[in-house]
Formats: sequence, structure tokens, C-alpha cells
Amino acid sequence: GIYGVALGTTITMVFFKLLLQPIYTCRSIEYPLIKYYINLLVGTMAKTLLPLGCFYLMVQDKLFPTYFDIFLYALIQGLLFAPIVYFFVFNKNDRFILRAVIFGK
Repeated sequence: GIYGVALGTTITMVFFKLLLQPIYTCRSIEYPLIKYYINLLVGTMAKTLLPLGCFYLMVQDKLFPTYFDIFLYALIQGLLFAPIVYFFVFNKNDRFILRAVIFGK
């Protein structure tokens, strides 16, 4: 059924995106595979999951399945997450580009 299709697609994508594609890409650009996994995947996941996990712990008792609540929590999450991304994930060049796009300078 539909669950089998979804599961089959998920397994294929996870296998390809986490195993085959990084190996091929790292060999093509001569970048160490271990460094790729540590720096890009683990670092990015830690920077992303830590604030999102804290936010979830703050609101887990207040979650209700209404569209207004989903929108409200997504808005709050975005407002909390944006400064973290700006200051801790973006480098100096990324911040410069973002300011140029937003303010047109």
C-alpha cells in the first residue's frame, strides 16, 4: 500500500543521500569522507537539533493540533531560530550576503 511506497522511498533516499552520494562527491572533489561526515553532518545536526530540541521541550505540554497553533509555534520557532542561525551558523560572508539581499545594499 501507500505505507510501503513511502517506506521504500525513504529507505532508498536515506541510503543514497547518506552513503552513496557523499562517497561519490568526496572522491570527485578529493575531500576526506570522514571530515565531510564530521564537519558537515554532525556539526550541522548539532547546531540545528539543540535549539529545536530546547524549543520542543518548552512547548511539548502546550501543543494542540489546530492550524492556528501549528502556525503560531512555527512562527515562534522561526523567530527563535533565526538569530541562532545568523550568529552561529552563518559565517561573515553569509551574513554580508543576507544583509545585502534584505536591505538591498
